[in-house]
Amino acid sequence: EAKLVDSGERDKILDFLRMKLMESGWEDKLRKHCSELIKKKGTETLKLQDLIKEIVPLGQENVPEEIKNEVQEKLQKFLMDNLK
Repeated sequence: EAKLVDSGERDKILDFLRMKLMESGWEDKLRKHCSELIKKKGTETLKLQDLIKEIVPLGQENVPEEIKNEVQEKLQKFLMDNLK
């Protein structure tokens, strides 16, 4: 992991992931869901921890497979190139 960070590749992959998630509408979907939850439960009763507990699994489940595969390929390439 240190080599991934030190090489700057971790930041490149994270930037790529952020860009792809934004392009896919993933972030907008999560924002919309958060807004709906806040409207439904109200700010008086909804705690941040409860919001996080609901949003994190939803966010993980809704990452498009194509994006997961592209990130995995980038990580595998880095590993193969650096294990030699």
